[in-house]
Amino acid sequence: MDLKKLRPIKLLLIGDACVGKTSLLLRYCDDFFPETHMATIGVEFKEKIIKINNQNYKLHIWDTAGQERYATLTKSFYKHAQGIIFVYDVTNKESFLNLKNWIKNPDYKKNNIKKIIVGNKIDLKKEISTEDLKNLSNRYSCKYFEISAKENINVNIIFENLCEEIINDNNDNDNEEDNNSIAISNFQESVQNKGKKCC
Repeated sequence: MDLKKLRPIKLLLIGDACVGKTSLLLRYCDDFFPETHMATIGVEFKEKIIKINNQNYKLHIWDTAGQERYATLTKSFYKHAQGIIFVYDVTNKESFLNLKNWIKNPDYKKNNIKKIIVGNKIDLKKEISTEDLKNLSNRYSCKYFEISAKENINVNIIFENLCEEIINDNNDNDNEEDNNSIAISNFQESVQNKGKKCC
């Protein structure tokens, strides 16, 4: 497998500090869960090969720091992102309420970017109901999942689901561009034929 030829997909993990973004990244990429808190300094990065519809893709996953003092540093990584996973801690109501500010951030507010909301730490006692999560996801028109990075519950499915959305959207755009090219070609041919005179 030539990794250089694999189509890349860039994803971001965004949310407050201590919600488990780094744990989620390590569980998904390395099948490892850190027992002690690991604060992200600025941005951390990992790659993973994933197969969708019998085709391999290279995921570039960026884990951003949740502290406000790193905001200027991390915003440069928002450019060209295709998908964002907004993470909150189901045991921390404040991290859930702060999602509104993260989602509305203009630095990565693009019409074509795919978004998903994830409630982490469902192995612990929840303070945020699934109904509240559902209402928030409906408000911003994105899917939602409840997961546990520690117990490896629903971890793989959130990345697979988000990647499928990105790939399907890109395929639709490619088909639309192909159809536009065909239409333009047919129009040009029609004009050329009309300009011809019979002998």
